[in-house]
Amino acid sequence: MVADSDSLVGAVTALAGCVGVPVPADPADEHQRGRLYLLAMDRPECHGRLLAAAAADPVLMMTVVVAMLAVDREGRDRWVALAREKTDRAYASRRAAEHTILEACGDVPGLGPELLATWSDWLQRCLSEGSTVPAVLDLLARHGRTRRIRNTASSRIGAPPVRVSRSRQEVVTRCVEHVGTAYRSPVAPNRSFVTAAVDRLPYRDLCHELAALGRVADDTDVNCDVSFTLVLHGPEPLMVRLSMVGPYAAVLHVGDAPASGRLLLPRRRGNSETAQHVLHLLTRHGLILLDEGELATRVPLALTGPGTDATLYAALFEPGADLPWLR
Repeated sequence: MVADSDSLVGAVTALAGCVGVPVPADPADEHQRGRLYLLAMDRPECHGRLLAAAAADPVLMMTVVVAMLAVDREGRDRWVALAREKTDRAYASRRAAEHTILEACGDVPGLGPELLATWSDWLQRCLSEGSTVPAVLDLLARHGRTRRIRNTASSRIGAPPVRVSRSRQEVVTRCVEHVGTAYRSPVAPNRSFVTAAVDRLPYRDLCHELAALGRVADDTDVNCDVSFTLVLHGPEPLMVRLSMVGPYAAVLHVGDAPASGRLLLPRRRGNSETAQHVLHLLTRHGLILLDEGELATRVPLALTGPGTDATLYAALFEPGADLPWLR
């Protein structure tokens, strides 16, 4: 058990009651606590109890603080104040300021190469993937710190803003819940669900039906991926990723550049007959196909190291990977 265990057990018990889920069977297990915290983040009425639990939980405190800076816009100051160590509080203060810049899509006073140089890699990357301000994208395309940031910004210059409907927001929310359930802890993600999925083979029937459309090669790599990966060969080679996290799939073009990595979705112009068959088959089997904006949603999940977050695409299919249509 972590320090101040009695206070932590009491706070976790109260938080579970607020969320409406059973108290973790073993409150000393940080994975079980992390899953509860992730559920509480989506419930504003439980944020006060989450704050109390995090205050009594030095192991997961900073993970909760960093995640809540993105969630609780009005209450950022109290989350920053929760960080006890000087270095932790400085980090939280900087991240809170970065979220303010993100909310402005990077369009802030003094915008220029000098200001950009003071922004963290995280902030530059998030803006390159999410900002719709031409001046910000142009600046990142020319002066971004890494080639990935520059290329991503360049590819998005002139792209129209993506509007997300309420129903699609609910789909994304459910997906984030599936991610939390599968990985168990946002600070120490557990991939044991991969072994369970390989043993269970939940997509066996679907794979047989895909094979009827053409020659299929299994490119699944359980050491790196969290999805079953199938390559459908033919005039238009397609990669089909079937998530082990939940009922989610992605279909990608794997031909020559510039089409390579392009995400295929139903009812989009330019889909081949084979692609339409594949997409229809996935939908018929109950799989959910998220679009580029939804898959770019960032979630508090440390897949690539302490204090990091991840895109939904990485969490569902390829941990640590860039968005394939921006590579």
